[in-house]
Amino acid sequence: MPKYVAECIFFCFPPNTSLPKLIDAVETERAGCTTGDLDSDGDGVPDCLDLCPFDHLKRYPGICGCDEVDVDTDGDGVYNCHDECPRDSSKTDAGVCGCGVPDVDSDGDEVYDCYDKCPSDANKWEQGHCGCGFPEPEVEGGLCDRCPHDPFKTEPGLCGCGIPEGDANQDGIPDCPRQQHVVNLNFAHMVQVV
Repeated sequence: MPKYVAECIFFCFPPNTSLPKLIDAVETERAGCTTGDLDSDGDGVPDCLDLCPFDHLKRYPGICGCDEVDVDTDGDGVYNCHDECPRDSSKTDAGVCGCGVPDVDSDGDEVYDCYDKCPSDANKWEQGHCGCGFPEPEVEGGLCDRCPHDPFKTEPGLCGCGIPEGDANQDGIPDCPRQQHVVNLNFAHMVQVV
């Protein structure tokens, strides 16, 4: 039998297969074992040849060592034993926000989205009285300005910020194009708004 067969036992066969019948008692003795040597983990490999003598799933330590399976659950190229987030393929360590949550600051206010109650508002981290996207009143108890860029409105109304609420023809429908179709309550039929 070639010499490489005895050397190959440690590295050439998957850890869950039984010991191939390639090494007979003579080769076992030549490798330093005797026929009656102990097999502590019962995997069919004598302890003198088994680099993981107490782990029946492994014969050699592999990447993660004995008693730990060499597996990459999330497929990110990092074995679970070295991956703080074994079920998150986008992270190998928990980072600031933890596994399963990206460490991102969407609005650039230097507060990660996982801690930012207004992740799309660079001026706020908390919703405050007026909510995200709207400045707080300058005076305590003042009104929230929900149209901060419209000097004529503090609320969007039916037409929205920046568009007047006029009804020039006085038909009860605002002049603004708020919807493609609206119900004309005077005639109870659909009217195209242009």
